[in-house]
Amino acid sequence: MELNLSELIKNDGSEQGFRGQIDIEPVKYMGFTVSFDGSVEVCGSVKNIDGVIELVADVSGKLRSNCARCMKPVEEAFCVKMEETLVQEGTQAAEDEDVIVFSGYSVPLDEIVLNSILISMPVRYLCREDCKGLCPTCGKDLNEGECGCKREEIDPRLEVLSKFYDK
Repeated sequence: MELNLSELIKNDGSEQGFRGQIDIEPVKYMGFTVSFDGSVEVCGSVKNIDGVIELVADVSGKLRSNCARCMKPVEEAFCVKMEETLVQEGTQAAEDEDVIVFSGYSVPLDEIVLNSILISMPVRYLCREDCKGLCPTCGKDLNEGECGCKREEIDPRLEVLSKFYDK
């Protein structure tokens, strides 16, 4: 999705709204593949403040990944508030590290939107909070019942630590 800023750049103090959809390819995130169910909706506005473009938008959609413990598919809706500062290449403000520099009169939003989604995502997804995961020995899904594998005996000095995970 390209955001045309030609009129906005010419008129200091002007504002323009935009709405659209972005198709995002699956990406690797924290060792898992994250894909998006359909298009990602983007709705927002841009405002020219002394040659600096302030972008504010809401980004929403559905994503798919895998549970970090048992690898079952996980589907989750998301809504992200995106706020970015855009400056044209060659301006003094372009030297600031916290801005997105663009050239010409349009800005491709795909990568900006994807980065906003990734920054807001949790480190891992779980199918449910109390997911027991997979047996490290045989790989059975422990949510479906015990597997019968023998558990390692815990060093008595470290036994107190095992209770930490029971909470």
